[in-house]
Amino acid sequence: MRRTATATVLLALAASAYCGLFAANSLIRVRTFTADSMNYVDVARRIAAGDGLVQSTGGFNQPFYLSGDLDLPSAFTAQPPGYPLAIAFVSRFGIAAPDAALVVSALSYAAVLFLVYLLGRRIGGSVAGAIAVGAALLFVPLTHLGRAALSECLAVAVVLMFFLLLDPYLKGTPDRGERAASRGLLTLLGLGLLAGAAFGVRYSLWPLPLIGVAALGLSGGGPQAGRSRQGKTRLALVFVVGAFLPIAWLLGRNLYVEGRLLPEAMPSVTTLPESLSHATTAVLGGWRSTALGNWPDAAVLAVVLGLLGASAIRTARGPGRSWHPAGSRLPLLICLWAVLYLAAVIWRSTQANFDPTGVRLALPATVPLIPVFAALVAAALPSVRRVAWLPAAILVACFGIAFVREATLWSRGPDARAMEFRSERQQWLRDHTGPGDLVIGGGTMDVPFLVPGSHAISYAGLPYTEVLTYADLERIADRHCPNFNRLHLVVRPTVQLGGGRSDEDPSIWLGPFIADARAGRYQSYALLQPLAALSEARIYEVTCP
Repeated sequence: MRRTATATVLLALAASAYCGLFAANSLIRVRTFTADSMNYVDVARRIAAGDGLVQSTGGFNQPFYLSGDLDLPSAFTAQPPGYPLAIAFVSRFGIAAPDAALVVSALSYAAVLFLVYLLGRRIGGSVAGAIAVGAALLFVPLTHLGRAALSECLAVAVVLMFFLLLDPYLKGTPDRGERAASRGLLTLLGLGLLAGAAFGVRYSLWPLPLIGVAALGLSGGGPQAGRSRQGKTRLALVFVVGAFLPIAWLLGRNLYVEGRLLPEAMPSVTTLPESLSHATTAVLGGWRSTALGNWPDAAVLAVVLGLLGASAIRTARGPGRSWHPAGSRLPLLICLWAVLYLAAVIWRSTQANFDPTGVRLALPATVPLIPVFAALVAAALPSVRRVAWLPAAILVACFGIAFVREATLWSRGPDARAMEFRSERQQWLRDHTGPGDLVIGGGTMDVPFLVPGSHAISYAGLPYTEVLTYADLERIADRHCPNFNRLHLVVRPTVQLGGGRSDEDPSIWLGPFIADARAGRYQSYALLQPLAALSEARIYEVTCP
């Protein structure tokens, strides 16, 4: 017993050291910020300043902003507020908002590792738990997104916590009295709140409450109500009420500030077969990718899963073995979740235009499947369960590999803080833009990130946003000249989004006005006065009428 306790403490210390080194690398050596990250940070700063859920960049993830009312700051509804709220909370401890965003992701990554271990252990025993956390440590998409200032790791942690707390309700136990029943109903209400709160982290997690309802239908009635149909109905109602509250609040706020329940989007340019292909390769073929999966890796994993499944079935049919293990309902629900989540993402990708379904979008489905995969491995190799030291050996080996990876990055990697956001365009904006300025241009969501207190209006061009016309610029000048010190137009000569369009006529996807501004043909536009011609941008002052 004492030896086991000592080993547990040592493993906990090793895991803590690994997670600390991982966080240090995220903050110093890597510092992964995307366009979404910069907007999240800006919103978090606004929250911390008491401005509410608003963003300083109009048009970012708002494809019809230019034909709207041009409010600045604009309401933040394009993405849920959960991640910016978490950033704002961490920044209250004196951490700068960009660093706080990375800290939230690193803490979420550590929580994911712990929850994956607990779920694997719950489903398939100690060996499965060790295999699960080992696979998670070596799962490239999780490592990559754990370093990024994005909401995916936080979303995955919420999903895993939901399944871990849901598991007791899958096993019917006798009624233990009214007081215990009341406590259990409050716990179930909290579980519903957690499922609803997931929608507040990522809109695409909306199927999670459906899993809770299905689970309560499959259960034996839960710890409070035995196995009666009436008990199941009561549990389901309590859960639904809990899930409804945060979802209703968020949708109600969206309706109040924007006049619609969910954000608008441009029509999709992706077909259903393309979406299915992207999703399949992301789930099966994205295990060593940071972007899109591929079919060769998908084929390898499919073969491995097939062999493990066949071995597990053969083992389960052996004498004295049960076809359904004690935790069989939890894997079923996790698989159902993955299917529903991916179906929702695929359907949405055929309705609205956004980036292809890669490992980032698939992460809330793939990571919860890791404990199921680990349990499948443990079931396919029953003899390993008799080796008492194997779980600890797996943990030591996988944590060792991951620790060497992080230690190597720490010892050899450059200081990303000295190199990030140092492009010629960004340096010009730092030097010539102040908190009272408005910058209009392609992909200008980085302006409020780099210059806190400034504002921006961002376009991306078709098929992501409306094109910026000269009439739009005149409307912007009429609306905002009284509110800002200076207005700048920053036009990039290369494409900011969509890739591969640089050789096309820019007027097709950016419109004739921006095409002329990119080429330096400004003479026929009275509001434009050239300020700088950089290698990666042309910058104009917008004179106020």
